[in-house]
Amino acid sequence: MLGKLKMLNTNINAGMLILDYFHRVLDQKNYSNLQSMLKEWFGIVKTAKLDLFDKFAKKVQKYKTKIEAYIKSDLTTAISEGLNNKIKVVKRVEYNYRNPESFRNKILQRCGFLNSAYIIYYFISFLQFKSSRSQLSIC
Repeated sequence: MLGKLKMLNTNINAGMLILDYFHRVLDQKNYSNLQSMLKEWFGIVKTAKLDLFDKFAKKVQKYKTKIEAYIKSDLTTAISEGLNNKIKVVKRVEYNYRNPESFRNKILQRCGFLNSAYIIYYFISFLQFKSSRSQLSIC
């Protein structure tokens, strides 16, 4: 069924092929392979003459250096961006906190740092620190 539909509508077929090739471009681990495949992808998009892919290609061209930097370094800011988003959501939803410590604890809870193992570990280490400190003051 899908094969017949693709053959009937060449734009859908071309779009699926362009998208599949773009995914293969992003899967590259070698920087030189990425550059050559990306250049080839831009040529394919240009010859396909599909408006949405032309707009998308302009966006990719705009962020090309960032895509290349990711392939070179294999580093991403996804974790920090995700944590910042969670903090913004907590600020927006819980805007009425009067105590900064409660606000901090709510952020830690939402980000997963206040699960039971975390609390138990740091509570025990806090008690050990407190008891060792009291023993030092006695001596």
